[in-house]
Amino acid sequence: MSLQRRIFPSDEPSFVNSAKTLFSLPVDTLERLMKGLESRKTLFSTAYVADTLQRGVGLAQNVRMTLLFILHQVDEADGGKKDFAKEFIDMGCEKEKVDIFASIILKTTKDTFRAATTLFQVESYLGGTDHLHGFGAHINFTNLGRVGKPLVMFPLVRMTIVVQGEEESRETSFDMDANRLQVFIMEMQEILKGMLAESALLKKALGNNFSSLIGD
Repeated sequence: MSLQRRIFPSDEPSFVNSAKTLFSLPVDTLERLMKGLESRKTLFSTAYVADTLQRGVGLAQNVRMTLLFILHQVDEADGGKKDFAKEFIDMGCEKEKVDIFASIILKTTKDTFRAATTLFQVESYLGGTDHLHGFGAHINFTNLGRVGKPLVMFPLVRMTIVVQGEEESRETSFDMDANRLQVFIMEMQEILKGMLAESALLKKALGNNFSSLIGD
């Protein structure tokens, strides 16, 4: 395949690693993911992928974005549906799995390709804004340090949040005790509940021109 016909960035190690991660999954898992995308369309969320994989959120995010990117690129490429498999084989991905995946792609509906492209473009849109790139947490156990008083220990969570801008990222760290962490989670759940309620109303008004992206 000539360089002009190349669909994927095979010279980028991060993408090659992501592709190898995707094709390290069992064939039946790849099939379930594609069936899930086919049925859920723009509701093909990270949470759904994590539940399908029964693995961590980090892996689910990587697999979901890799899958969406592949479908987007294949759909954009002229005649790419028949040619893309060799690129993954050349990257070192397992030929049998790539061939099976390629056969699934050939049967994928236009609506599914359109949904994958929409979800990929949502991520691209966020790339031009200040958005949450990642976060981490480290649990410590500390005490009040009161001189002459009984030792009282409690858990403390050191949170680190990374916000990615269009050109640079910013990182901030802060501490929360278990009570504040629980309140934070409860408030986020309330925000999510409210967003889904408003989304349901918009869905009724706009139909297929609206997606909550995660479902109920």
